[in-house]
Amino acid sequence: MSDPFLPIGRGPQPIDRCGWYLRVSTPKQKLEHQREHVVRFAEQAAVDFPAEYRFEDMEKRHKSEKRREFQRLLAVVKARKLDWIVICSFDRWGVADVDEFFEFRRILITHDVQLWSVVDQMNLTGITEGDYFRIVAMAIGATKYVEQMAEKNILKMIEMAKQGWAATGNAPYGTDLVCYPLHDLTRPLFRVVRTRYVRPSKYRILHFTAESRVERDSQGLIIAHRLQVATVEAESMRMPLRDKKATGYRFEPSVETDRLVAVQKMFELYDSGLNFTEISGRLWEQGYKHYDKEFLYHGVETILANPVYLGEPAWGKVGVGVYRILHGGAPTIIRRKASDTLVIRKREDQAIKPLHPLFAPIVHPDLWRRVHDRLAGRARTNPQFGKRRTRTRTTHPLNGILFCPDCDTPMVLGSSMPAAGQGGKKTRCFNCGTYRRCSRRECYANTVGWDRLDSAVEKLLETVKGRIGRLIANPQKTLGEELWAKECELTHVMESIARELLDARRNPGEHADTPSDPDKPIFEAVVDAYNRMHAGRTEGMREELAVIERELKRLGDLLMEGIPSQTVKKQLFARMAELEARKKVAEPELAPLTVRADVLLQQLASLQRTIEDTDRASTAKLLDLFIEKVIPRFEVESVGPKKLRRAILRAVEFIPKKSPEANQILPQPMEICAARTGRGSSTRRARSRRGTSPDGSPG
Repeated sequence: MSDPFLPIGRGPQPIDRCGWYLRVSTPKQKLEHQREHVVRFAEQAAVDFPAEYRFEDMEKRHKSEKRREFQRLLAVVKARKLDWIVICSFDRWGVADVDEFFEFRRILITHDVQLWSVVDQMNLTGITEGDYFRIVAMAIGATKYVEQMAEKNILKMIEMAKQGWAATGNAPYGTDLVCYPLHDLTRPLFRVVRTRYVRPSKYRILHFTAESRVERDSQGLIIAHRLQVATVEAESMRMPLRDKKATGYRFEPSVETDRLVAVQKMFELYDSGLNFTEISGRLWEQGYKHYDKEFLYHGVETILANPVYLGEPAWGKVGVGVYRILHGGAPTIIRRKASDTLVIRKREDQAIKPLHPLFAPIVHPDLWRRVHDRLAGRARTNPQFGKRRTRTRTTHPLNGILFCPDCDTPMVLGSSMPAAGQGGKKTRCFNCGTYRRCSRRECYANTVGWDRLDSAVEKLLETVKGRIGRLIANPQKTLGEELWAKECELTHVMESIARELLDARRNPGEHADTPSDPDKPIFEAVVDAYNRMHAGRTEGMREELAVIERELKRLGDLLMEGIPSQTVKKQLFARMAELEARKKVAEPELAPLTVRADVLLQQLASLQRTIEDTDRASTAKLLDLFIEKVIPRFEVESVGPKKLRRAILRAVEFIPKKSPEANQILPQPMEICAARTGRGSSTRRARSRRGTSPDGSPG
C-alpha cells in the first residue's frame, strides 16, 4: 500500500534542491506538528532539507512583511538556489488574501521554484487547468475560514466587554486582573498584579483559598469581601494558566494603593495646568513610579484619557490593520485609506464599554470630565490619532527637529545601537519614522546614534560661541573678513550706517564728521561719527516732537476738565489723532541705527553666556532659537554579493531658521562632519556650504 504523503511523479525528487517553510501565528503555538509531517514526507520521498534552507516563522498570516524567515526565503528563491519549497498545508503558507497568494505564486514560477503541500498532496505552483481552479478554491476557502473565525472572535470579545469581562490581558495602570468563574462572581480564584510593564513582563500572583468570597450589590459592585491568600508567586514571567471556557478576568482597583494615589495626583496636576513631562517629573520626585520606571510622556497621556478610572474600562479604543468600529451594535469593517496611519484612534462612541460600572470611580467624575475636556481641546498634528508630536524635550535636544534625509519626516526615538569607538558599548538612537510606521515598506532603516548627534551639537555650539566671541572682540575684522558674517543682520546695520555717513559727506547741505581719532578702533569711531551726524540731522524733528508732546498734554488737560460741547470734543479728538499720527512717524526716525547695533551685540553676548552655562535640558530651548531642522547625511554603500544597502553617517546638517536672531550667527546651513575613526579624518569639523578655511574652521 502506497504512503499517502508520497508524491506521485510530480512532487520533489531526491535530486532536487529542497527547503521547508513552517509557520504558526503566535509564539505560544508549537511547530512540532508541522515539522513531524514534513520530516516524515522527507523520509518517504528521500529528499533532503539542508539546515540553511529550513525556514520557520511565528507570525500572523497577513503580516508577510514582518515574517523574517519568509522574507529570507523569498531572497533565496530570487537567487535561484531552490527547486522546491515544502509546506505542511496550504493555510500554513499564510496570505492576507487570494491576490497576495497569486503574487507570491508568480514570484516562485518566475524563478523556477515549485511549492508542495504535504497534507494537500498538491503542487501549488502547478500550471494545469485543474490545479489552477483547485488552488483558487483552496485560497478562497482558507481566507474565508480565517475571516469567519476572526469575526466570531470579535463578536465574542464585544460581548465579553459589555458584560464586564476583560477582553485583553493588559490591565491599565492602577488596576489588577482578578480571575472569576464565569457563573460565580462571588468567588475570586487569583489576582494578577503587574510589577513590570516592558518586556519581559513580570507579575505577582495572589492565589485565594476556596473559602474566599466577595459580596456584590444589585449593580455588581463589590461592597464587602472575605479574602484569604493561600499562596503568592512573588515574580512570574507569565500569567497563570486557566480554563478560558470556564473562567475570565475582571478589572478591579489595584491592591498597590500607591498606584491609586499616583493616578489621583496625575489628574490633579494636569487639571492645575501642568503638561505631561512636568507631571512625570513631579511624580518621580515624590517617589511614584510607572511600575519599576518613571512615567513617560505618552504614558501620562494614555492614563489621563482612559475611562477605566470611572469604573468603565473601554475595549477597542484603537484600530490596527483591518479594524472594525461599533456601528448600530455590530462590528463594521472600515476601509483603510492609503493616507491612514498604522494605528487609528477611534471615536469614543465606537469603543465598547460595560453596561454598568465595574467598581467605584478611582478619580472623581467631575475631575475626570475636566481633564477629558482639556485633552479634547489640545492641538494635534494628526486628528485621527491622539499622540501629538513633541519638538524639543529633555529626552534629547534634537527630538522633533531631526529629519530623515530620504523621506523628510521627523525621525523617532529608537532603542539602541553600538556607540562609535566605545568597544561595543550601546547608545540610544533615532530611527526613520516612516520606515517604522509603514512596517518597513517605505523609506530606509536610517539610524543615527545619540553619541554622534551629541558631538555634532557640541561642535555647533562651540562654533557659534566662537563666532560671537570674535564678533564682540573685533567687529570690524569679523564683519569684513569672515564669510558667514557677510549675511548676518549686524553686517547689514553697519553697512547702512556707513552708507548714510558717505551720503552725508557727499551732500553739500549736510555736515558729517570723518572718523579720524587714531586711538579709537575704527568700529567705535564710525559709530561716534554716525551718532553726531544723526543728532544734527534730527535736531529739528526732536524740537517738533517736543511741541507735539506739549500740545497733546494741553488737549488732554482740556478734556479732563470737561467740555460740554460735542462739536468741540470732536475737533479736539481729530486734532489729537493728527498729532499722534505725526508722532508715530517721527519717533522711529529719531532712533539711530547704532542703537540697533548695540542691541544686536547685547543679544549676542547674552547668547554666548547661555551657551557657556547651558545643560542638556536647556540645550533644546537654545537650539530652538535658531535651528529649524537637523538632517543626518549618510554615505550609502552596497556591500556583499547581494549588494545590501549600508548607510554610514557622514555628517549632520543644521538648517537655521529664517529669523533675524538666527541670521546673526547662522545665516547659512552648516554641516558638522561625523566621519568615524579609520574612515578619513577622526576629527569632526564644521563646514559651511559656502566655504571653509583650510583648517576646517568656518570661513
